[in-house]
Amino acid sequence: MFIQNLNTKQQKVFLALANDLIKADGVLEQQELDLLAVLKAQAENGIEAEGYELSALATIFDSRKARYSVMFELIGLGHADEDFDPAEQKFVLDVAEVLGFSQQDVDEVEFWVTRQMSLVAEASMMMEG
Repeated sequence: MFIQNLNTKQQKVFLALANDLIKADGVLEQQELDLLAVLKAQAENGIEAEGYELSALATIFDSRKARYSVMFELIGLGHADEDFDPAEQKFVLDVAEVLGFSQQDVDEVEFWVTRQMSLVAEASMMMEG
């Protein structure tokens, strides 16, 4: 949903971050893999993950829009399997810290993500009758 806000370099690094996030808890759930595939499909055609140094993320994601886009997508991916594991949470918090987010900022993004997920689930129920 937000990956389109990122330039080519940012998309490559984001996909690497996303890969690392879903591996953080040691369990690859199908929902995570499916969402990762959707994110990759939304990225520029042919984009592949590119390595990164955690300390360089603030330089790579150099605008507020890019940083928030990363946080919305990572937290959404963390919730994809309905189990935002503590290892995944730590990974997101480490990224957030480098990007200059406070705990309150992260909490606000997570609150938005969980509301969005609830609305999507509600819409699905309405469509199914």
